[in-house]
Amino acid sequence: MVAPSLIQLQILDSTYTEDSNGNRKFTIKIKFDTNFSESSWINYYVQKQPTAYLQLTTVDGIVTNISQKNIVINWKKVYRGQVTYPVNEFDFKITGIDNLPDNIMRATVYMWSDMKAVSYSISTQKTLESQTITATVPESASIGFDNPTSNSVYVFWQPNKTGGSPIISYGLTVKNEDTGQTILQKTLTSTRIKVENLQSNTNYKAYVFVTNAIGNSFEQSYGFKTLEATPTPPTPPTPPTPPTPPPVITYCVNVYTLDSGGNVLSNHYDKINLSNLQNLLSENKYVFYCKDGIIPTEQQVRDFYGYTAPVADSSINTTMVSQLIGTFILKDGRLKGQIMYITNEAQYNNNNKLISGFNPFYYSETKNLTSLVQIKSKTGVPIAVKPNGLNFTQTEKDEIIHIDEAVGNFKELIVDFFVWKSTTDLRAFAENKQIQVVETPPDEPEPCEIGFHKDFSGKCVPDDPLPEIPRDKLIDTLKGFLFGTVALSLLARKY
Repeated sequence: MVAPSLIQLQILDSTYTEDSNGNRKFTIKIKFDTNFSESSWINYYVQKQPTAYLQLTTVDGIVTNISQKNIVINWKKVYRGQVTYPVNEFDFKITGIDNLPDNIMRATVYMWSDMKAVSYSISTQKTLESQTITATVPESASIGFDNPTSNSVYVFWQPNKTGGSPIISYGLTVKNEDTGQTILQKTLTSTRIKVENLQSNTNYKAYVFVTNAIGNSFEQSYGFKTLEATPTPPTPPTPPTPPTPPPVITYCVNVYTLDSGGNVLSNHYDKINLSNLQNLLSENKYVFYCKDGIIPTEQQVRDFYGYTAPVADSSINTTMVSQLIGTFILKDGRLKGQIMYITNEAQYNNNNKLISGFNPFYYSETKNLTSLVQIKSKTGVPIAVKPNGLNFTQTEKDEIIHIDEAVGNFKELIVDFFVWKSTTDLRAFAENKQIQVVETPPDEPEPCEIGFHKDFSGKCVPDDPLPEIPRDKLIDTLKGFLFGTVALSLLARKY
């Protein structure tokens, strides 16, 4: 049973603003604390991270916008027999509310997990605040040049502050610094231009001003000099034309696979030469032959792989296999985690027809299924695809796959999980799953108990030094030591 009081929400701050262009935005900052008292609830939320929802309504209760945010709870260790949880904060923003006439909006926040409420909703009401921005003329641009020749040069510039109003254009003038003659005068929207038809070994100066809706910036100038002309060497005799080499065989690469109907899931192709073919095959990319640089049709792709559409099997469904997603950790540029795949018990109707669960026909060492883990950036850009074979038998009905993949400097990832019949037959044996993984912060050192502190080695030691030995006990100790020394000296003389 899941109670709505498992997570406690608190609104820290909220604003409802409108800028000078009429764009409105509602921003709210939320703090939440976990409030678990049973270990079964703790284990439940290790697997099922909650999602926060922000609902924006008018004062009359009309729903205008709903936004959602996946929340990742960072679990801490058991300390002194108690489980402690961190205090988490997150921000919500809702935009696209420009056309609403209401100047008062009400925001409601609540959290759900696995289609169940895990918090009571909290609300706040805000009045619209106008933000007026006074625009000015832009600042002058920074100017430079490169690739000079005897008769041309590239002039470029970089605008600095826009003055709070979008830049409309740039004014460019190029003059001969020796004669004062204007060589070029143009209004541009780009920030780089090639100036041609110049004289060799001559000083020039470029002038640039920036324009926005308010007006023009101060004109900025920069001087440059063309190179000396190089004498033209005599034209050598034309060598005989060498024989035409045979064409380089290229391949078209499709990053995605075929669906169960034999259709190509993407029409994005790249051309590569034969030397890179093996590298692409090792990266699980599908390679198709390109004849004369022409991209093949979908039918040609299917013919190239000898693809045959699978015979319909009504027993294949998403209840055959369960995917249990373990904890995934993103730390130090690597994504680590594990997934357990379990075959579900077969269920039959009165006519002994399989209605759900795993079809025993696929318990075999030769009928492998395919699990596929796809790692993407939070914007959906593919980073890695990890296929693995699943081999279920009557005695081994589960399998664990470990993931340890280098992912670079990404701080937030999306991971998709699939179970298919094969990489070319995408009939699903399990429900597709997706998780969001955020980089794990560095572990905080465990504090010392009260009355202790950490020394240079990191160990907890007492704060107070050892007590002094009383004076009378110190004298008795010294007397005993002197007596023992004298006795040993006498024995040494006797023997």
